[in-house]
Amino acid sequence: LINNAGSSGPQGAPGFFEYSSIDNIDYDIWRQMQEVNVIGAFKMATAFREHLNHAERGLLVNVSSFAGSLAQTVAGGQYPYRVSKASLNIITRALAQDCPGFITVSMVPGWCRTTMGGDDAPLATEDSVKDQLNTLARLTQADSGTFIDRFGRPMPW
Repeated sequence: LINNAGSSGPQGAPGFFEYSSIDNIDYDIWRQMQEVNVIGAFKMATAFREHLNHAERGLLVNVSSFAGSLAQTVAGGQYPYRVSKASLNIITRALAQDCPGFITVSMVPGWCRTTMGGDDAPLATEDSVKDQLNTLARLTQADSGTFIDRFGRPMPW
């Protein structure tokens, strides 16, 4: 199950900076992001939990972001999105403990050229997906509860 919940609100880059800066927070958009990126992802995980438990190799991938890393937060802004992805990472850790029957990871796909990432993003989605699939194929139960990039390298929490 790939939980690819990634909303930055009604606009992608660079527009979302307008409603996610310290001086211009739109709290309704923040709530919507939490609903999609956190609650929606959690609901999907719990809805498919038994299927994952019974799969030959159950795997839950929560698609996260560099923005969800406390250690890598060196700039301000993007408060709603950052908080939602940090929350998703906490969910990943907790689910790994509560659901030891399958592998659960948070994965950073990289900054991709999508509606959310914008046209200036350096990475084509096809290249990111190829790297992600290679990594997912080699994950084991020992990786459960980790925060990794698309190559399988540990990300700082």
